[in-house]
Amino acid sequence: MKSLVVILLILTSSLLNAQNKLSAYEYWFNNDYANAQVVNFTPATQHELTTPIDASTLNDGVNVFNIRYIDENNYYSSTLSKIFYKNTQTAFTNKNLVAYEYWFNNDYNNAQVVNFTPATQHELTTPIDASMLNDGVNVFNIRYIDENNYYSSTLSKMFYKKDDQIINNKIFGYHYWFDNDFANRIYVSLATPATSVQVLDSINLHQITKGTHTFHFQFHDSVNVWSVVTTDTIQKQPFPIANFSYNDVVNCDSTIVAFNDLSIDGDTYLWSFGNGNYDSTANPTHTYYTSGNYTVALTITDTTTQLDSTFQQTITVIGNTSDSIVETACNSYISPSGNYQYVTSGIYKDTIPNQYSCDSIITINLTVNNVDTSVSSNDPVLTSNANGATYQWVDCNNNYSFITGQTNQTFTATINGSYAVIVTQNGCVDTSACYSITSIGIEENNMAEVKIYPNPTRGLINIDFENISNIQMISIANAVGQEVYHSTSISKKNTVVNLDAQKGLYFITIYYKNGAYNVYKLIKQ
Repeated sequence: MKSLVVILLILTSSLLNAQNKLSAYEYWFNNDYANAQVVNFTPATQHELTTPIDASTLNDGVNVFNIRYIDENNYYSSTLSKIFYKNTQTAFTNKNLVAYEYWFNNDYNNAQVVNFTPATQHELTTPIDASMLNDGVNVFNIRYIDENNYYSSTLSKMFYKKDDQIINNKIFGYHYWFDNDFANRIYVSLATPATSVQVLDSINLHQITKGTHTFHFQFHDSVNVWSVVTTDTIQKQPFPIANFSYNDVVNCDSTIVAFNDLSIDGDTYLWSFGNGNYDSTANPTHTYYTSGNYTVALTITDTTTQLDSTFQQTITVIGNTSDSIVETACNSYISPSGNYQYVTSGIYKDTIPNQYSCDSIITINLTVNNVDTSVSSNDPVLTSNANGATYQWVDCNNNYSFITGQTNQTFTATINGSYAVIVTQNGCVDTSACYSITSIGIEENNMAEVKIYPNPTRGLINIDFENISNIQMISIANAVGQEVYHSTSISKKNTVVNLDAQKGLYFITIYYKNGAYNVYKLIKQ
C-alpha cells in the first residue's frame, strides 16, 4: 500500500516580495536534497498545497518533510520542515478521532489532552488560554488522536501575543474568500460584536463554479488584529446561471457582434440571435446584415443534473437604414438632405447619413398644393385668378397692410397706388405680386392751369403754374408706383426738374392745398 503525505499549506507572496507572484515549490525528505522535486503552478499571490505527496520509498518511522516556495524572480522562501511518522501497517477499520493534544512553543512537558465524543472529523472552536505566555512570538502546536491511539502529524501555528491590558476585546467582523481569490474577499461586519463567534451565516455560492473549492476566513477584532486563517474544503453542487456580454463592430453593410459567455456551471450552450439563427459554442461571433433590435438569448445546461438557465438581452444593430415619411407642402418642398427641391406631388427618395455615417434612405410621399397668385389688371380694377379661395387685398406702399373690407376676388382701387392680394387656397397661403393703379384722377394737361414741357423729355422738365399760391407739393413716380422725385418748396411759377431716371412712363402728381390733386403722364426718352 502506497504511503502518502497530505500537506495543507497556504503561502502568500507577501512572505517574499509583494511585487512578485509564487510560481513553484520545491520539496524533499529528510536530508536527501539531491532528490528534491520542483513542481510548477500558475503564478499567484498565494498558493494552497493540498496535493498528496508519495512517501512510499521512505523507511517506517520518523521522517522530515521539507518544502520551500519559489517566486517569479527565482527567489526562494525560507524552508518549512514538518516531522511525521510513517507506518506501513494495515490501516485500522476504526478511524474516529477521540481527542486532541496541544502545547505552546517547545513546552511539550505541559501538553494538554482534551477528549471529545468520537467522530470522523472535529471542529475546534474552544478558546485556549495563553495568558501564561510571554509577550512576543509564540508557537501553538496541536495534533489529534484516534481510537487506535495513533497521532496525526503536528500542526504548528505562529502567533504574536501582546498584553495591552485590553478590556473586553471583541470580534467585530470577519472576511472570507474562495480558493486563491483573496483579492475578491468579502467582509462581514457583526451587528453585535462578541468575544466568541460561531459563523452560521448562509454564504451565497451561486457565483462559484461547481466542484471542489477551498474556503478561507479570518476574524477581525476591535484592536484591528486578524486571527490566523481557517481553511476548509467545500463541494459546490451545479447551479447554472446564464449571463453574457457582447462587443460590436459596426459597418455600413453589416454589424459583427462578438458574444462573451459569463455563465456559471454550464456544460452546453444554445444561443438564439433573434433573427432565426443559432449557435452552440461558448463564445460565438454573429454577423447581422439588417438594422433593427434583436433579442439574443443564451440557454446553458448542466449535463449531470439537467438543470438549465436562460439569460437574454436586446441589442440594437445600426448600419444602412431606411424610413418613409408623408409630407404636404405649399408650392414646393426641400428634401431632408437639402439637396433637392420638389414642386410637384409624387414619391421621391433622399439619402442622409445616420449616426454611424452610413446611408439612411428616406422615401418621401409628397403632396404639393399650389396657390394661384396671378392677377388680371384692368386699371383701376384688379381680379385674382384663383377660384374657390379666400382673399385679402393689401396696400404694398403701406407695408402690405390689410385694406379693410377688401376680401372679395375683385378689388377696385379708389386712389392710385400699388396693391396685391393674399390668397388662401388648398390649405396654403401665398401673396401675389404688386400691381400699380395710376389712372385715378389723371387729366390731360390743363394749359390754363399747369404746363409741363417738353413731353416727351430727355431729362429736364419745365412745370409752369398760373397760380402758385394753391400748390402744395410735386411728386413724380414711375409706372410701378415708386417715387423718384418729391418737392414741397414751390416758390416760382416756373419750376425746372431734372428727371435723372430710366426711360419709360412716369406720372407727375400736383397736390393742392385744398386736398385736390391732378396727375399728368410723362414720357422719359
